[in-house]
Amino acid sequence: MYRHKFRSSTACKIVYLLCLGTVVSILVIWYATAPAEETVDYEDYFVAMDAPLRDARDATSVDDNCEQRHCSEYLTSRERVAQKKCMREVFRYMDPLEIKASLRENPCRFIDARNRLPVALVSAEGSGNTWLRWLLERASGACTGFIHCDYVMRRSGFIGEGVMSGSVLVVKTHSIEPQWNGVNYTQPNPKHPYFGSGILMIRNPYKSLVAEWNRRITNLVLIPNGIEHNESHTNTVSEEYWRTPEWASFVQVYMQAWKERIMNWLLQDHAKVHVVYYEDLQTHTVREVTRLLDFLHIDYSSPRDVASSISGGYTEFKRPHAKSLGYEYYTLEQIYFIKSMIQKTNELLKRNKVTLDLDRYLQV
Repeated sequence: MYRHKFRSSTACKIVYLLCLGTVVSILVIWYATAPAEETVDYEDYFVAMDAPLRDARDATSVDDNCEQRHCSEYLTSRERVAQKKCMREVFRYMDPLEIKASLRENPCRFIDARNRLPVALVSAEGSGNTWLRWLLERASGACTGFIHCDYVMRRSGFIGEGVMSGSVLVVKTHSIEPQWNGVNYTQPNPKHPYFGSGILMIRNPYKSLVAEWNRRITNLVLIPNGIEHNESHTNTVSEEYWRTPEWASFVQVYMQAWKERIMNWLLQDHAKVHVVYYEDLQTHTVREVTRLLDFLHIDYSSPRDVASSISGGYTEFKRPHAKSLGYEYYTLEQIYFIKSMIQKTNELLKRNKVTLDLDRYLQV
């Protein structure tokens, strides 16, 4: 009886191994004859991860004679790790076979700047800082950075995502509280750099509120099992979203942060901060960009050359123009609240000889 069981189990094993061998043989033949698909290695898109490090930074200008692509030898090892993580995020949300066609690069270069402190580009959300980053990169040839990695921005050509040192021209941030170099903080934010100076971008909050609300709502796409993160920078939301309790709450929170951010960045040491108004940048783009280059100590040959470098327009993150701003977005109560916050901010700024253009900013 035991011998019979042993023979049966042995026969089953032999049959199983024969079947398994047949399946493996079929798979090997299919793999060998199938057309090879194009593969993409995300390592190819890192900014020279293996380039030799250079610690000596003895210049404060954009280098045309650096050795690596984008002058990446001026990045620290930590910044290169941040670049690698950012590219992994890009690959998470993109079809690898489409990356070569859709991943954009620009010829900007990192800065060889010994002892150059980071320069903040700070603004309330929805104020046009992405557009300003694009203008500065084109006008100076230097890369700009961001304290986080926005994979949509990296995919669109902003290769400085995740870099927040003097190796980039400016570092984008929405921080309400600045961290200045040379100041001891009881609870410093380890994720934010210590800035040496800053550019504060201000936009009419009636406009920036709408832009930021559009971005936040269109980033959340409803799916059967919950909410998916979409990261749209250009979509617009339908009209019913402007009558929700969430929109009313957002107006309150946003305006409080709008006021505090301006006060904190300008009143602590306003001599280190250059103010640029979104509306001036729209109407006098070349003039405002050249002023920013002067503030950043970046050489340029002439305003005409600056105008040529930033020509061609910028529509990558531009939303379709809204019909009009008015009662379809704001209630009368909200309009009066925003108006009061603008006036209070302006009164406090007057003490430091800084004022807002009330004729322009009180218009809905």
